[in-house]
Formats: sequence, structure tokens, C-alpha cells
Amino acid sequence: MSRFLLVCLLSVLLISCQSASTRKWELPPGVKVAVVNDYDMAYVEQGQGIPIVMIHGSLNDYRAFGAQMGPLGAKYRALAVSLRHYYPERWDGKSAGFSERQHAADVAAFIKSLNAGPAYVIGHSRGGIIASLVAKTYPESVRALVLADPALNRMLGATDPGAARRQSQINKALEILDTGDVEGGLQFFIDGAAGPGAWKARAELERQMSRDNAWTLRGDQPNTQEPFDCRDAGEIAVPVLLVNGEQSPAIFRKILDVLAPCLKRSERVVIPNASHPMNRMNAAAFNKAVMDFFARH
Repeated sequence: MSRFLLVCLLSVLLISCQSASTRKWELPPGVKVAVVNDYDMAYVEQGQGIPIVMIHGSLNDYRAFGAQMGPLGAKYRALAVSLRHYYPERWDGKSAGFSERQHAADVAAFIKSLNAGPAYVIGHSRGGIIASLVAKTYPESVRALVLADPALNRMLGATDPGAARRQSQINKALEILDTGDVEGGLQFFIDGAAGPGAWKARAELERQMSRDNAWTLRGDQPNTQEPFDCRDAGEIAVPVLLVNGEQSPAIFRKILDVLAPCLKRSERVVIPNASHPMNRMNAAAFNKAVMDFFARH
């Protein structure tokens, strides 16, 4: 082997080792990573064609879109990501880098890394905030946008009681988590958001997903948020599908009532027999609504 080839081989091995050493968490089977902004973003994918990038909400990760991977992947390239500091990373809630701005930049970089042009983007709950910021700040990244119960409480104004109540619930849940009672902290938060008994009524897979992401609640604080009002929404040029669950908490319908008139091009649909996690509670109806929308755009 020539000296030149030996040097090249050693350089590749060194880079590979350095890249591997930066990630301190294991990847579950079938999960891939894309290095975006010096972070190993975990994702799963299925299918080929125009990419659909799905962005999860609080206490969730790529697993939240398990019911979408097959149906959407039959026609498109379906990709569900885990945002920075969410599972499979085991975050302690202390290190930096958890912010809406960072998450939006990471998603935009992820889409660019696909080398497939703009993507269809789906954002659920807090993921709806990130998706909105991507569409506004990185317009070249997005072909069309789906916002499912987006948690854009700030659209309702600082004095809205719903926004203040949610922050109070997060703070109290964190106090409980700090005592080491992860189950109790999550039960307090979920029951406060979705009603008494909601935590215990959830499937074990959903409860485990929340446990795996419990400390991301610490990152979901006002100082991690970006301003977003009607003027910002008006800068989104692509078509937007606004989705509510029929049984979703009233605040999400209220958010869409305020958001819809601000958007240049929007449609609206309600998923029957479903609450906030409508993409899992009535996956067939959700998938059909999304696919019909993408087929038109």
C-alpha cells in the first residue's frame, strides 16, 4: 500500500472514530443518524420519493409516528425524526442546546442533508411550533406543511389563562421529577393537560415514551421559545393543513381559530373520534387527510 493511500485510510478511520465518540447513547435497531449542526439526529425512514419529515411534540420522539410510517411510506419517503436531546439520547435536562431555534435549524439541516429538495413537513403539538419556524425561517426547505394541534399558545397572547396554566403545570411536574418520582411527575403533567386519569389510560408504549423523554420538560421553558405571532404566520408561503382532533382540548381549536386567518394558504380538517394524539388514536383518518392534502400540493 502506498504511503498516500495509508494516510488517507488512517484519516478516514480517525474521522470515523471521532464522530462515533461524540455520541454517548446507543441507537435502537433500525434507527439511523444524520449529523446536523454537530449533532447526531436520530430518525427512522420507510419508502421512496418526495420526503415527508415528521416532527414530534413534547415528551415524544420518532416513535410517535409509528402508525404513519407504513401508509405514508407506501407512496413517499417517510421520515420521523427525534429532535435534539430527545430519545434515544438520554438527556439529563442540564446541558445546552435545547431551544426552538436550535430544533428548527436542525430540522432544516436534516432536510438539506437528504439532497431531495423541499420536503412535506408534519408537526404535531410542540412539533407544530418547530415546523412553523422551519417554514418561516427556512422557506426553501418546505413544500407544504401540516400542523396537527400545534402548541402555538403564544398566538393567544401573554394573558391567555391556558398558556399560564400550562407553564405552571410544567413547573410543578419538574418539582416532582426533581424528587426522583418520574412516574408521579409525568402523571401530574399529563392529567393536567388531558384530564384526570389520562396518564393511566395511555398505552404502556406511550407511557414509556414519556418516561424516556421526561427531562425534556426542563428544556421546554419560556427562555427556549421564539416569538411567533400573526405576522410571522403570514410569512409562511406554502400551503398549510390545520388539523384538530375532534376531542382535543379546546385550547387547540382556539389556536387554529386565531392562526388560520393569518396564513396565506390554509385548509382545515377535524379527525373524528380522536383527541390530541389524533395520529395514533385514529391513524386511518389522519393518514388519509394528510395524503389527500399532499396529493393536491
